Amino acid sequence: MLLRRLFIPLCALLVTSGALAAPPAVADWSDPACEIDGSPLAGSDGCVPGADATDPASGPNSCAGASICEQTYAQLRGTVFDDSDVRTEDDRALSELPVVPARRLRGGGISYGGWVSFHLYRDKHCAGTIKDNNFCGWLFHKYRAIDSSGPRPGIQVTAFPARSGNNRPASKWVRNLGPVPNRFTASAGGRARTSFRWGRMNGSYTGFERDGTGSFYPGKWRLDPWVIHQPSKPSHTRSSFEIHGGRNGDGSSRFWTTRTAGCIRLTIKGIRGLRAKWSHRTDNRRRAEVYVVHHA
Repeated sequence: MLLRRLFIPLCALLVTSGALAAPPAVADWSDPACEIDGSPLAGSDGCVPGADATDPASGPNSCAGASICEQTYAQLRGTVFDDSDVRTEDDRALSELPVVPARRLRGGGISYGGWVSFHLYRDKHCAGTIKDNNFCGWLFHKYRAIDSSGPRPGIQVTAFPARSGNNRPASKWVRNLGPVPNRFTASAGGRARTSFRWGRMNGSYTGFERDGTGSFYPGKWRLDPWVIHQPSKPSHTRSSFEIHGGRNGDGSSRFWTTRTAGCIRLTIKGIRGLRAKWSHRTDNRRRAEVYVVHHA
């Protein structure tokens, strides 16, 4: 009898403890629980969009929030943005640009193949962006014009001030602190990667998402793979990386005041300018890449 009296409260305690330890439920893929860095929920079925999203209407092309607007490498040469520093991923990006069918060419018979690269520089290129732990971040949008005969010569570069986590590459595998990693695997034991798909989540296209919350305003793009593994320690993951904005209570941009938990943050104007590039200079956006480069 005494054992029974002890057993019932013990079972109740174990059930209660299990409930407290259980991860929060996920309502659907847009649930904030899916956006917790390193959470086991991030790769769950509940965090998989049911279908590809439809792109919202966009405004005109612009370079809002950018420090450099659609310049060629010849124009960049001799400036503080040494063109050799922003060419790291170009050959791979150009080789991965999809062939655009003639029926999808814009007026004038031209389409645009675009991609994005996030660079962290140590103690240089710091004018106009945030310096944190001696590293300064920039997000480059690049594109090549494509006509019915194939890609045209020349790459156009637009540069946005950017930051990610604490900007310190050595912290890249520290959850909720370090920047987006520059080398990772998409699944345990998979090949090493340095790029994400832009505007996707767990295999589905999510596109640009308007978001009025303080952490993300005016919106965000998710990056896929949504869950990544440390190559040297496959059991260790980070997840839920995005490109987003953010604003303070007085309406100013959080870019200048607040670190992220690892996502790439632009200014409010920068998000609007990048969205214009997404809509008007990235016709391959359902397959567009984001490359990550850390400079020593």
